[in-house]
Amino acid sequence: MLAAAPLLRVENLTAQFAPRVGLPRGCVQGVRFTVEAGGTLGIVGEAGAGKSLLALALSGGGARADGLLVAGRVLLDGRPAQDCALDRRRIRTVFQKPLRGFVADATVGQQMIAALHTGAWPSRAAARKCFSRALDALRTPGTPSAPNWLDCYPYQLPRDLCRRAALAMALCAQPDVLIADEPGAALDAPMLDWLREHQTRRAMSLILLTRDAHQAAKMCDEVAVLCAGRIVEQARAALLFGRPTHPYTAAWLDSARRPSLDVLQEPPTAAGSGCVFAKHCALQMPVCTAERPLLMRSPPTQCLRACHASPDAVRRRQAALLALR
Repeated sequence: MLAAAPLLRVENLTAQFAPRVGLPRGCVQGVRFTVEAGGTLGIVGEAGAGKSLLALALSGGGARADGLLVAGRVLLDGRPAQDCALDRRRIRTVFQKPLRGFVADATVGQQMIAALHTGAWPSRAAARKCFSRALDALRTPGTPSAPNWLDCYPYQLPRDLCRRAALAMALCAQPDVLIADEPGAALDAPMLDWLREHQTRRAMSLILLTRDAHQAAKMCDEVAVLCAGRIVEQARAALLFGRPTHPYTAAWLDSARRPSLDVLQEPPTAAGSGCVFAKHCALQMPVCTAERPLLMRSPPTQCLRACHASPDAVRRRQAALLALR
C-alpha cells in the first residue's frame, strides 16, 4: 500500500526583507519539509534563527508584510497553497506579535465571530459549542472576564491575552494547518487540551515554532532545527532530543538545559559558501568554511542532517562536555 501524501509540503522556501532602512535583517534559505495530516512538526532554534520570518513566509505574509520577498513553493494537498479554495481558512497563523493576526478596526468578539463563519461547521450548535469553548479557554485567573475583552479592540488587550485570543480565533476557523509562532504561555493547560482535541477531531496539522525545548519535546512528533535561516537537522522528537547529531543542535540543547550558561556566545549568522555554524563549531574542518553541507539522510537513524562531521564525532564531543561538568 502506498503511503498517504503529506498534507503540507514546503519546497526550497526562501524569504528575506528587501534591503531597506528600517526593515529587520535576516533570511530563510532553502527550507523544505513535509507535515502529515494530524501531525505536529516543531521548528526550533534560538532567537534570531529565522522562525518568525519563516512563519510569515508560510502564511503568505509576503502579500501583507511590506518588503518581504518570498520564493519557493508551499503545497497544500499537492496544490500551491495560494490557489486552494478557502486557503485563508485552511491555513491559519498565530504570530509571535499577535496583533499581526487581527484587523485594527473591529473588536475581538467581531473578529472571532467572523472566524466562526469561515469554518465548515456541520451545524450551528457545533459552532456555538466552539465559541463557548473559546470563551472557557480564555477565562483564566488574572485575565479580564470574557464580556469585557470581547468588546475590546485587539490593541487594548494585554500581550499574553492578545496571543490567547489570536489562538482561539484561529481554532474557531477550523483550519487544516495551524502555524503557531512562539505561543509561549498562551498554550496553558485549557488551551493545550482544546488544541489537542481539535487536532484529533479534525486531523489538523500543527507547525510549532519555538525556542522552548521542553514545549517542543512535549508536543511534537518531529522536530526541525533552524540555524541562521537554514534547517540543519530534522528527526523524530525523541531521537533528536535524546541523540542530537548536529553540533548546533547539541549546543542549543545544552544552553536550553542550562540557561545560565551562554554556550553559543552569539547567534550564528548566514555564511557565504560554508556551514552557517562553522565559526562556532568545535568540530570545524577546512571543508566546513569552504563548502555548505547538504541536508541529507544519515544512517542508521535516517535523520536529516547538514554537517560534514560524522554523527559519532558529535556524540563524542557531547559526551566529553558532559564529563567536564
